[in-house]
Amino acid sequence: MIAKDEDALMADFMEFYHIGDWRAFPIKTSAALAFHLPPESRIKRILSGRTWSMDTILLAAIADRLGHIIWMFSEDGRKGRNHPDSLAAALSGDGTKKDADKGLQTFASSEDFTARWKAITQQ
Repeated sequence: MIAKDEDALMADFMEFYHIGDWRAFPIKTSAALAFHLPPESRIKRILSGRTWSMDTILLAAIADRLGHIIWMFSEDGRKGRNHPDSLAAALSGDGTKKDADKGLQTFASSEDFTARWKAITQQ
């Protein structure tokens, strides 16, 4: 856990145990406390590969269902067009639109960004 994200572990210890310095305890104690952090803690989400908490995903799914019901009673819903986008799919990255379709682009460094900006603005 420490190797993966020590800051997240430290924040979890502060939030759940009110411990400012986990190194002040014996290693077995700190390990036991880390093991028993809840699944929604930062470090457990990082280790499991989840970005969002289960509560957030469930709320997004509820909003999706409600939006779908409202859409079904609309003119577009009766004709089967303009289906609403899924919030849960957008949070999990499984949406129908790709990042490129949304115009999103990421950069590994500020130099890459500067080079791309100069190419776009033709400077």
